[in-house]
Amino acid sequence: MGKLKKNAPSAGATALGALSTGLATIGRVLGYHRNQATCKPITVTALVDGSRRIRVRGRVARTLLCLVEAGDSGISSRASFGWAHWFPSYVYDLRDRHGLEIESITENHGGIRHAHYVLRSHVKILEIKGA
Repeated sequence: MGKLKKNAPSAGATALGALSTGLATIGRVLGYHRNQATCKPITVTALVDGSRRIRVRGRVARTLLCLVEAGDSGISSRASFGWAHWFPSYVYDLRDRHGLEIESITENHGGIRHAHYVLRSHVKILEIKGA
């Protein structure tokens, strides 16, 4: 049997290191670790219904841009899966804090229910910072 090295990691430490490396790899494959370029915080200034100015930041701002871009066809949280962990929460924030009218249309697909969100307020984007 060969000599044991003094500073060699124990079998348990080696196993834990392999586990953490494996979990990090799984996270990257499943999309848990986001590319930092896609998560760059932005600030959006918009005019709501021609009279009220709002300013939103971060994922709420991205949600607003997605809703404006989607128009009457709307958007579901599945379409924004890459960056919006809590899409319904961001929609709620736009409704509650900023007074936007956003319709939720519940759809059933094979026993699974999800919402489709349609922006009903007239929103004009004035400025996007950090994009």
